[in-house]
Amino acid sequence: MRVLVTRRVFDIIILTMNKKLSIIDGESDEYSIDTRLLIEAAKARNIDAEVVDFRQLNLNKLEASLGDWIFTRRAAESRSTVLMAGRSYLASKIIMNSAIFCSPGSSNKLYQQLMFANCPELSEYSIPTYKVDSRRDLDRLITANKLTLPIIIKPDNGVEGVGVRVIRDTKEMDEIGKWYGKVAQPFIMPESEWRIYAMGGVSLSAGRNSSDRIGDRSRPGAVDYITETDQNTMKILSQISLMAASWLGLEYSGVDILRDKKTGKYHIIEANVLAGIAMPRFSASTKENLPGEVVNWFIDRDKLINQKLPLEQCLSDYMKSRLHRLPAEVQKRVKDILDCSESPRKSVTESRIIEIFSGIKLEDKLKFLYDELNQGNSVPQIANIILSEAEKFMSWAGNFLVDQNVQPYNKPSVMHTLENGAISSAYFIACKKMLSSK
Repeated sequence: MRVLVTRRVFDIIILTMNKKLSIIDGESDEYSIDTRLLIEAAKARNIDAEVVDFRQLNLNKLEASLGDWIFTRRAAESRSTVLMAGRSYLASKIIMNSAIFCSPGSSNKLYQQLMFANCPELSEYSIPTYKVDSRRDLDRLITANKLTLPIIIKPDNGVEGVGVRVIRDTKEMDEIGKWYGKVAQPFIMPESEWRIYAMGGVSLSAGRNSSDRIGDRSRPGAVDYITETDQNTMKILSQISLMAASWLGLEYSGVDILRDKKTGKYHIIEANVLAGIAMPRFSASTKENLPGEVVNWFIDRDKLINQKLPLEQCLSDYMKSRLHRLPAEVQKRVKDILDCSESPRKSVTESRIIEIFSGIKLEDKLKFLYDELNQGNSVPQIANIILSEAEKFMSWAGNFLVDQNVQPYNKPSVMHTLENGAISSAYFIACKKMLSSK
């Protein structure tokens, strides 16, 4: 028997579910403020939260020793052998960020910039980055005209801006002690710098660093931020940050972006794999409850994966709380589709879909089905095939549909964003609703 529940009752069901969030941390005495705030956010939703010291994890008992949901607090420690080797034990778990269990270089600055440079949609935002293990390596890059002074030298796996230096002359090169583990980049004078949080395929508010002094963005939690209010700037920042997180396979990332004072071009400084979720000054300015957003993402994923609620219900719930973050024109179109008031448009025919099924975009297939049903036509024979295919196209970054025929699921993609999936998701929900009424 199928039971329909109201939104209020549905919320009660979610809030009383017996789930546990495991926060993998490396501190045994005093946990970071990020960990504490995440525990508080979980408890506010009646969800058990525990802190697990990664050094105490036993690979043979990994699945049993961790909760239903996993959040890893330490980027360097998350690359430990135990966590990477144990990912096969965690197939039944919901993990944020799952990429760090599979890629040891996910937070590596050289790896990220090479990834961006080799992505057609992101190459213009990358920063040329070179590995320098010695002064000789840097001299060679300068001789080859790949770099010119001033130059940025930073640790390849550094955090919070520690060890970042601007080298303006050869004397400052001599002052660098240990070269191993460093990367070199051209120095770009920023007109502005921003931190944008990309979470579950959605871009949260952008905080602009209020300081214009180089190095002040180190230790982001101590920096004063101003909410970015310019809509054109916000649109660009949102697009870049979402594509960067998606390309690296990160469900959650704090993406740092600068705008070149000389050229006006935007560049990705880095996509922080486990950016701090405390950020009190960021939250005070942007009004974003980052720990709460993390918990909400876990809840929405759990509805589909563990509670196995109908996909259309999961899609609808996910978009309701996030659709307002999308451009106004996208919001309006989604609303028209969900209200079954979108005007019919010329679409592919059923015979054409059958003929070249795999060559047609998922959105076009769902649009065809939507138009047929919305015009009162009989149910197309291919309806179940289209809907069954759509159910396989759930994004790993959030509860929405993305077209895996265009970007294979098992390869890097810039498509796992709410904006890319919102229209297809809306068509799916509307088609299901119309079919249930027939």
